Amino acid sequence: AMCAAEEYAGKLPINHPLLSPLAAPAALLARLPPLMMMVGGAEQLLGGNLRFVQNAQAAGARGVQLEVFPNMCTASPTACVFCRPLLSALFARQGTTSR
Repeated sequence: AMCAAEEYAGKLPINHPLLSPLAAPAALLARLPPLMMMVGGAEQLLGGNLRFVQNAQAAGARGVQLEVFPNMCTASPTACVFCRPLLSALFARQGTTSR
């Protein structure tokens, strides 16, 4: 039986960088544009997100920022109406505006 990941991957290997950013080589990570990672502190994939940011920074990617929202689950903070004050404060700190 094929697992969902194999079905999603199709002909690509499961560890292909297009499917798993954690598998991206340093040369590819170094070419990333500025990146803002916003993750929930209670989400199951927090560790993977943290490793990705560390990998990108170690590869020399510029402008990599990480914001961890404590006690948030997997839901994106941008989709949460209750997070508006948090996002406004974050964007104000960066000198930009939220939408």
